Amino acid sequence: MNNKRGQSMSTNTIILLILGLIVLVVLILGFTMGWDKVAPFIKSSNVDNVVNTCDSACSIQSKYDFCNTQRDIKDGEGNKVKTSCYVLAGLSEFEIYSVNPCDIDCGLSCSQVKINNQIGVVNSQEAGYDVSALVTGLQDSERCIVSIE
Repeated sequence: MNNKRGQSMSTNTIILLILGLIVLVVLILGFTMGWDKVAPFIKSSNVDNVVNTCDSACSIQSKYDFCNTQRDIKDGEGNKVKTSCYVLAGLSEFEIYSVNPCDIDCGLSCSQVKINNQIGVVNSQEAGYDVSALVTGLQDSERCIVSIE
């Protein structure tokens, strides 16, 4: 019985198995939790996709898609905005994204305008985005403000 010999694993094989397991765990975490949480140093931009989507909604005169559907913009520099194409095209604060204005009459009230899940409020005293030019039904002395988170 003393002459039994087994085949042993080489050190290279063990290292490759460990590395493969680490890569597999990172991939699983990335796809389940989201890559921005697993690797926050990876910056991605979807501005061109949002601009193209807004242009498409305008060209086919899709009022709901242009005026109401919330778009998530990530510009690759850590800035994130969630709002409609109508707001992106109408506010000077978002002109850096180059969303083209559209001839669709959205006719939104102040409470229908959202930016980053914040709803517009008439005559708010809080600091925020002044969306008065985008809404209908305001009196001359009223303003519609969407607060900044």
